[in-house]
Amino acid sequence: MIAPTKQKLRIVVRVEHDQDTESPVENDCFKMLSAFQGGEKFLNTFGEFMKDANRVPGEDFWALSCYRHSGESWSLLGEGHQCQWDTTREAGVLYLENPEERDQWKNVKVDGEQFTSTDAARSVIETYNRWLSGDCWWYRIEVEEETNIEGCCSKCGTPDVNWYERSLEEADSCGGFIGLEHCLDEIESSLKHVADSVTAKSRYEFEICGDEAGQAYLGDISERIKKSWRTSRGEV
Repeated sequence: MIAPTKQKLRIVVRVEHDQDTESPVENDCFKMLSAFQGGEKFLNTFGEFMKDANRVPGEDFWALSCYRHSGESWSLLGEGHQCQWDTTREAGVLYLENPEERDQWKNVKVDGEQFTSTDAARSVIETYNRWLSGDCWWYRIEVEEETNIEGCCSKCGTPDVNWYERSLEEADSCGGFIGLEHCLDEIESSLKHVADSVTAKSRYEFEICGDEAGQAYLGDISERIKKSWRTSRGEV
């Protein structure tokens, strides 16, 4: 029996909204309380922090404002969108679960500039806003192969026959990305490994698909991923 030969036909990249992405303030060192979800608990917690000698406002806890108009947008108090009708100035509190962790930010530098716990808190809130808006994603990369098989038919026993079989197998998948650009970064990295398995003579089609959310960004997704694929293949 002649050994089967495989030919890749399609590289399928699927990008979809990930409704199971966890909130960035649920399982992180930062925690958040919203006055909209528990006003009394928020007031009690914030009051306790203000009285606690181990707590330092602006270093391990921050009052939050919230702009609510066709959605929510949170910010550190005094920042973000301010509106006399739609902004609640003290709408919540963001805090480090362990106040002693504030010390780990004292010597952190990013691009040569000092990075403080307030910078980290601001970044967490920006990520939280993206999570609230549904900017959450997962992807799956599949490879369809066509296998040319020659030999004795396993069904009827006829010798010296030739036939083709197709299979679609998952090459990689991952979810929980907040921010489409982070999802695309990971797709690009994964495609480099897939590209290594596709020989220069392989015939293939490149397909990008997704749900309604993914389709809304299909043009941007396709342009970036296809460019990355061509680069990985040495075609540009």
